[in-house]
Amino acid sequence: MSNTALRETHEEIGVHPEHINLIRPFTQVYIPPSNFMVYPYLGYSISEPSFTLQEAEVAGLVELPLVHFLDESIVQNKIMKTSYAGDFEVPGFKVEEHFVWGATAMMLSELKETLKMVL
Repeated sequence: MSNTALRETHEEIGVHPEHINLIRPFTQVYIPPSNFMVYPYLGYSISEPSFTLQEAEVAGLVELPLVHFLDESIVQNKIMKTSYAGDFEVPGFKVEEHFVWGATAMMLSELKETLKMVL
């Protein structure tokens, strides 16, 4: 699974696998609308990565300083329209004009809790 995560990272955002040091897997996440299981991994790069987005799969990249990510005020609830449940209140991360929710927010929550244990 880690090879798949590294390959997808390279294909979608252009970061070469040799620039990523994997630490550990995170919790698997099932995404009902697409019927996909996602196997996320925690990794880091010694140097700042250069991103090249695969525009057919990635709409954009949102970056924020770690201090902002760890700030609890960015965790908020929002009413969202979904294809399977109509209006639905969901938790997520408010990052400037973006609201990150769903499977991505679940993975970010696990990252946030992991970082809080070591910082």
